[in-house]
Amino acid sequence: MSEQSILAKLRRRAMTFMLRLSGPTILARFARLTDPERAALASHRSRDIGVAPTVVFAIPIVGKHQVEDWAVIESTLAQTLASILHQDCKNTCVMICGQDRPDQLPNDPRVHFVGFPDRPTTHDKVPKLVALAAALPKIGVDRGLYMPFDGDDLLEKGAIAAMQTGGTGFLVENGYIQNAATGEIAPTARRTLSLPGQKPFWKFCGSCAAFPYVLDDTGKDVDMFQGLARHEHRLYPYLAGLAGMTLIAGAVPSVLYLINHGENFETRRGRGGFKQRFVERFKVYSPETILARFTPKP
Repeated sequence: MSEQSILAKLRRRAMTFMLRLSGPTILARFARLTDPERAALASHRSRDIGVAPTVVFAIPIVGKHQVEDWAVIESTLAQTLASILHQDCKNTCVMICGQDRPDQLPNDPRVHFVGFPDRPTTHDKVPKLVALAAALPKIGVDRGLYMPFDGDDLLEKGAIAAMQTGGTGFLVENGYIQNAATGEIAPTARRTLSLPGQKPFWKFCGSCAAFPYVLDDTGKDVDMFQGLARHEHRLYPYLAGLAGMTLIAGAVPSVLYLINHGENFETRRGRGGFKQRFVERFKVYSPETILARFTPKP
């Protein structure tokens, strides 16, 4: 299983236009679609996630057999969990999927570990995200916001409370990337004429979107989230639109994306060089104030 190729922008625009013109049923019947597109269209509807919905974070982690230093994985995951669990708003839940349960997982009823039986030596983030979506109905949260999240990223203070006020989904545009090897941090933002080299956060990192969901007997939202896992995160807004979801961009939450620490999925795939160059180009010279926004107090 691997992430499918990014669909052509022109085709995506055409599909979005046809959806508005004809509706999901006719589009699904006559258009040539990928399985994730079909799953998104099948789940197309409005979703009532209620007031102050629970935010469910779905975190895949690498296995011990895939890394040289398991302690790095445990350390970065601990920081990620702290940034989520130590926020003022406690209405949240975390699912973690991997071959090996970290020894230092907090004893917190909001944390659920999803075992992954296969032990491939190759990239397996996609099937772990699929497994996390399949486990969603088992944690007792039948409606809320579902956010795929990497085990080495950090959530800004106050982000969960902010997400619970909108009643819809969210897309991260204004985040940060930190190069772990140098400590340098760069902001991300929507591209403008004055900053033609900038990009919104959701084009860099999979910890970029919170999707509204309501579980029912059809399992359509689970199917939709499994389809998301099979596409690049840069297609999250497009697939969410096919599913009838509205993702508010540019407001909240803000996420800090950690790269180049040597043991993450990106490094294992031999990718990420362009992200290091991006940080070097747009780095800020007083990162301490930014980091303070992502350092929770237990």
